[in-house]
Amino acid sequence: MACVNKGNFALAAGFTVVLGLLAYSTIQAYRLQQTIQRREAAVYQAHIIRENAVFGLRECMRRGAAYAREYVLNGKAARYESRIAAVKRDGEKLAQVLRPEVARSFSAYMDALKALARSGPGGRKDAIARIDSLLEPLRVSAIGTLDRSRAEMQEELKAAESEVRVRQGGIVWQLLLVLGGSLLAGLGIAGLTMRYVRHGQRERAARGAEMAHLSARLQEVQEEERRFLARELHDEVGQTLTALRMELSPAALQMQNPDARERLRNCQDLAERAVGTVRHISLMLRPALLDDLGLDAALEWHLNEFSRRSGIRADYVADEAIPDLPDEKRTCIYRVTQEALNNCEKYSRATRVRLTVKVAGDSILLEIGDNGKGFQLTRRGVPAQGTGLIGIRERVKRLQGSVVIDSSPGEGTRIVVRLPLTQNELDRRSVPA
Repeated sequence: MACVNKGNFALAAGFTVVLGLLAYSTIQAYRLQQTIQRREAAVYQAHIIRENAVFGLRECMRRGAAYAREYVLNGKAARYESRIAAVKRDGEKLAQVLRPEVARSFSAYMDALKALARSGPGGRKDAIARIDSLLEPLRVSAIGTLDRSRAEMQEELKAAESEVRVRQGGIVWQLLLVLGGSLLAGLGIAGLTMRYVRHGQRERAARGAEMAHLSARLQEVQEEERRFLARELHDEVGQTLTALRMELSPAALQMQNPDARERLRNCQDLAERAVGTVRHISLMLRPALLDDLGLDAALEWHLNEFSRRSGIRADYVADEAIPDLPDEKRTCIYRVTQEALNNCEKYSRATRVRLTVKVAGDSILLEIGDNGKGFQLTRRGVPAQGTGLIGIRERVKRLQGSVVIDSSPGEGTRIVVRLPLTQNELDRRSVPA
């Protein structure tokens, strides 16, 4: 059990670490991807802001020129100055995100527009001359500055995109390293875990084999003890009680006192019942028929005793020639029959039992079926409670045999045991008398 727990713990720990590495790799991949996206978004956002500022300054210059034309045509210096001042404030706010020379060029152009109002409404020719001589060069200069700034912005955007691609490539390699490292670490941990699990499986298999050997040896010792006790009870205790009964019989005839004679007869009856009890215990431990007359006679006797004791009708069907089996197989079949009939008597509430022994191919089959209440089998084909059928499986498995248990509630129970036979055992068939 400790080995199983260690193996399960190793598997759980190994897979936990592997899943942790995969989770870490996923988180790192997400973080790196987010870093790339944030950097790319920041670059494009900054470019868009400056691009909008350039277009906004162009719009401010166009508005200023429109106001100047209106002033030249209609006058109204105060209104013109306030409009130019508002356009200048708007443009200076936009120019904050651009280079300083852009802001200086824009301010110089707007100051020149504002200076038109100083010529007065009557100096129309002077204002037109000022536009041609001063404002036009300033406008061209400001627009040229904006164009150069926009060209520089395009170059900066390309450089930023190139930087993002380079960083993206580096991040991809970093991500590949993280994923590759996680994969290698996971494979290593999985390999170590599987190695540990295989070691645990080999250890469990070795312990299982040792337990199977101990179980087999225990069954052998139990059979030897049963055989010894049965012989001792039959030969020593049984014969002693028989001799006692024989000694009491003439003594009772010679007694003159009726009371004493009655007491001796009671003692004789007790001795006779004790002989029967000892004989029954001896037969239940291990019937001498199994060793002296063989499996067929022992099974028939046991089935008759079962029917007499339980009141359940029992039918016995056997092949005409049952192989002369070695002691371990003979004992296995007898004990399986004994355990199955015992369970039938205790739990099945059956009224009829059928026992069949036959040779099928290179195996001997033992089939025991009843018409009792049956029971529910688990997925492994064993009852939910009880150890009798488990003991049957262990006995048969030790001899490389197989057991099939078929039962369901209300449908009775059927047990089929198959034991392989060697060619020598098939050749040594004996016809029962």
